[in-house]
Amino acid sequence: MFPSFFRSFHAIPLRTYRDGQVVLMQGDTSSSFGLLMRGQVEVYHKTVDGEDTVYRVLQAPDIFGIHSLMETMPRHSGIRALGTARILLLDRVGFLRTVHEHPQMAFQVLKKVSLIIKRLSDELKQRP
Repeated sequence: MFPSFFRSFHAIPLRTYRDGQVVLMQGDTSSSFGLLMRGQVEVYHKTVDGEDTVYRVLQAPDIFGIHSLMETMPRHSGIRALGTARILLLDRVGFLRTVHEHPQMAFQVLKKVSLIIKRLSDELKQRP
């Protein structure tokens, strides 16, 4: 689980998403990223034919959409709740304000990003 300070932010609403509800839409250009506090979400991509490909299922305490804090471009994939999911969504301004008030959050997010990079690197090594 995330350190307790993640659960104590008063300015960040903890949102509840129901099964199948879209959290972040593919193609959206918002700067939001999410901290999955409880439950699961799937990372999916909808093709031009309308078919969904699920890339990955994320579980608490994962993060998603972090690249949107750095770059404003359409999202390549979307995020959708699997079952009930409780999520903190932060946009760029909210993230910077929160990091200013809670500098330890930046370290925790960087730690998560590092684990994601390692996992992806390990997956690439296993490909033929």
